[in-house]
Amino acid sequence: MTILTEDPTWIYLLLIAAGAVSGIAFFSTQRVVYLLGVPAALVLGGLVWLVDYLVETDREQVERKVQELAEAVNAADFAKIESLISPRFYTPMFTSKQHLLDNAKRYLDPQASRRTSFWQLDTRSISSGKSLVVDGNVSASGQYGGYHVEGWFGRIELTFLKDEDGQWRIARFTVVDSQGGEVSLRR
Repeated sequence: MTILTEDPTWIYLLLIAAGAVSGIAFFSTQRVVYLLGVPAALVLGGLVWLVDYLVETDREQVERKVQELAEAVNAADFAKIESLISPRFYTPMFTSKQHLLDNAKRYLDPQASRRTSFWQLDTRSISSGKSLVVDGNVSASGQYGGYHVEGWFGRIELTFLKDEDGQWRIARFTVVDSQGGEVSLRR
């Protein structure tokens, strides 16, 4: 099924080629039977698009959740942040999910203006598909607690684990600055 949902571009190209060959055959021979290939290719293309649209792959789910994390940080939506973090969360800096959430509440004032964004995400599977790692660029600006950040850029690595309910959630993360040094987030 993933051949239809991950990147079906090659299927679209094959269907375009089949429709084009069918159209050329019709114009060359004037036989109406060849013209049936054009709507058939269109219908098949529509079905492939529908399957791709309706089915969210694991990669698409974690990349969507990374963008939801940025929106939740910007809005100081602690309920959303909590829903994105796995109960198995652990880093040396934040030893539990609750520890991370308590610190987030100190730095994410709902009244303050801030902008966090992630882009150029690259997702890979590790540990035989038991976890997914998303690497990408991160930027931050605005008010984070008592700190005013002016246009900070770096890289982030988020490790997702699939929880009991089948949802992928963040189990750990690492943030590095533009020179590759690990950023020590305030505790």
